[in-house]
Amino acid sequence: MHVENLILTEPVSVCRAEARGALRGRIRTAVIVGFFFSVIVSVPSFLIFAFTEYPAIANPQEILNLLNNPSSGVNEYMSIYRSILPPTLVNLLFITLVTGPVTLGRHIFYLRYRRRQVADPDLVFSGFSSFGRAFHANLQMFFRIMFPTLGVYLAGVLISVFFIKLSPVLGLLFILLSLLGALAVMIAVYLRYCLVYFVLVDNPRLTVTDVFRCSVFLMNGNKGKYFLLALSFIGWYLLAWLAAVIASTVIAGMARMLLSESMALQILTGLVEQVATGFSVGFVLVYSGIAFSAFYEKVSDITIRIPPGYAPWGTDDQSSSSSS
Repeated sequence: MHVENLILTEPVSVCRAEARGALRGRIRTAVIVGFFFSVIVSVPSFLIFAFTEYPAIANPQEILNLLNNPSSGVNEYMSIYRSILPPTLVNLLFITLVTGPVTLGRHIFYLRYRRRQVADPDLVFSGFSSFGRAFHANLQMFFRIMFPTLGVYLAGVLISVFFIKLSPVLGLLFILLSLLGALAVMIAVYLRYCLVYFVLVDNPRLTVTDVFRCSVFLMNGNKGKYFLLALSFIGWYLLAWLAAVIASTVIAGMARMLLSESMALQILTGLVEQVATGFSVGFVLVYSGIAFSAFYEKVSDITIRIPPGYAPWGTDDQSSSSSS
């Protein structure tokens, strides 16, 4: 049996309009939740850096002198890496563990908000109730995107090494092309899996692998519309980032007037930047997320067209039954 997915024919402005309708009268909750979603990973990650990595590199001039000193040996270089590597690994471990559940919690909030269901700020932590599935989905997303991206980039670099012997300009051109090619591959692969977390929320019985297959199925013929919808929020994010820069610069300037230059001042300045970014970007994050949830619901309304138990994105059971 061949089942076609739904193709979105409406302009993407409809998704944004529906998002604004869902936000109407409930903007305060959206701002609060958006702020928490923005800082729940960035602020703890920054604090880990501030109290572990930062003391190790608090004196950059000393490190530069060591690196520029011809008499510096392997032991001196290794001392730098030994002081920086452990806290860096701790930071990466923290980000790896919490990104999946936090992302799942965001998508739970987006769908509930759009569907006019109860959407309280405590949904920030709701993704941790399905930690295993969220962590698995995040790892799969990372590897499915990074492997082809790195493959294209490394292939371009290898080609550029050959051509750079003939002409440095030609070699640099191939390096630039490899970067652009890697970016194009990253976007193309992400567009296949951009609905993974929405499907994960609505289909708790599906395996994570089938969730990815379902996203690929739903995005057939819809990648261009999704890309246009994402592009339409670039201006919003730029304005939010600009507001964060202005606010953090003003607050940091006031702090420097009141406090002497020290490590504590630099940590405080960095923390202010994270909080200012969370406030400015948080609302845009929720606004765009609800618009993407509207897109998801428009392309996933396939309950009437697909018989119960049929998985059009393909599973091993489905393949074996169809072949028999």
